[in-house]
Amino acid sequence: MYTGGELEYTCEDGKKLNLRIVTSFLRNSDGTRKDGVVIQFSDITEVVRLRRKERDTTTVFAVTMILLCSWIFFIQIWEFLGRPVPLFMMTNLVELIGILLLLFILKNTSFTWQDIGLSTKKLGPIIRLDSLIAAAGVVLLILVKVVLLKVKPDYFPADAPFFEWRNLLKVSRILYPFTAILQEFLVRGGVHENMRRIFTGKRGETVAIVVSSLFFGALHLYLGIAYMAGAALLLGLLGVLYRKQNTIWGLCIPHYVLGTALSILSLGG
Repeated sequence: MYTGGELEYTCEDGKKLNLRIVTSFLRNSDGTRKDGVVIQFSDITEVVRLRRKERDTTTVFAVTMILLCSWIFFIQIWEFLGRPVPLFMMTNLVELIGILLLLFILKNTSFTWQDIGLSTKKLGPIIRLDSLIAAAGVVLLILVKVVLLKVKPDYFPADAPFFEWRNLLKVSRILYPFTAILQEFLVRGGVHENMRRIFTGKRGETVAIVVSSLFFGALHLYLGIAYMAGAALLLGLLGVLYRKQNTIWGLCIPHYVLGTALSILSLGG
């Protein structure tokens, strides 16, 4: 007869192990008498960790989808009521979704900072690279505006300056550094990383990038289809970088810089 179970054991150094225990009786040669008990211990710490992470992945993804569906429903009510809430406040509500998800993950899951895209390892080279990418993006946006002014001069008001520096004084722009961080976390920690864990096959990373980009676009439904498409495209490109860097901190630079440049150039945002 065999019996078994699992338990958590704390070592003298404080390290915790998950053990599987299997016990059986040691009988005499003819099996009529129990002479002892054999106890077998197996270290299943890694198995338990992976099992817990799988459960946490499902939970976080479900909560993320609940937040997204609630947000889309709220947007429809907002439209039906004639947009009673200002646009900058709607953007702040997106940040609130990110904060709620972060608090949920930290309180209810076993995920580490690295698991949700908040790793701080080797940030120096990452920040330098992403800063160069942000600068190149700004140059590209300036060229886009120059072309628009040439081929479609009525696209912008006749008396509008090339750079609309006053936009930097808007509340939404002042808070935008925090916006970029929270939005990157929401997309990477809430969607991208979970898609990585759910779709583990050959195209899993591609699925993670596409789904997280669509998710980010859907968050901007209240700003119209053009802005949704632009937001999804930007986060898709940043998703390619995230695949290499595995942290959001560098990505926050092009996210912030390009979002601000779009506003100053009156190209969006």
